[in-house]
Amino acid sequence: GTRIALFYETMSRLKVQKNYTTANIYSDVEYMAITYFDDPNYMRIDGRPVLFVYLTRVLSQKGKLEEVTILMRHAAMENGRHDLYI
Repeated sequence: GTRIALFYETMSRLKVQKNYTTANIYSDVEYMAITYFDDPNYMRIDGRPVLFVYLTRVLSQKGKLEEVTILMRHAAMENGRHDLYI
């Protein structure tokens, strides 16, 4: 069957104009986990739901990459015990 995965566009969600605040990250991934990650057609690698993240190099340059991935992993784990493959 057809597989789906989500592509998280970071720049519009990180509020660049507010010094790259991560306030939206947890709630965004919480919604994804509840709504999509248990779907049988959701793409998985080694049993883990895949989440593509856009512009990780910019997050790294701004010192936000680790914080963002930690928030994403916590949100997925706390909302369905999903071990994200980012």
